[in-house]
Amino acid sequence: MKSIFTKNAPAPLGAYSQAIVDGSTVYVSGQLPIDIENPDKSIGSIEEQTTKTLENLEAVLIAAGSDRNHVLKTTIYITDLALWP
Repeated sequence: MKSIFTKNAPAPLGAYSQAIVDGSTVYVSGQLPIDIENPDKSIGSIEEQTTKTLENLEAVLIAAGSDRNHVLKTTIYITDLALWP
């Protein structure tokens, strides 16, 4: 297994890696809508948060030698059902 770290996505806050590569499979840790160039900046709408989170996910995938075209499964947690649409 190989741990992945890229400066192009937020650093993990806990004792874990941004991703682990095992064979040809990449397991990516949860990503947040953090802008690494402005980490204190609040990202507004659910659409903006989703876009930033997916950009961070893609940066980790690229660092692991993969890309979004190879994603098999993602899980998205929504904190308010009013945001569902």
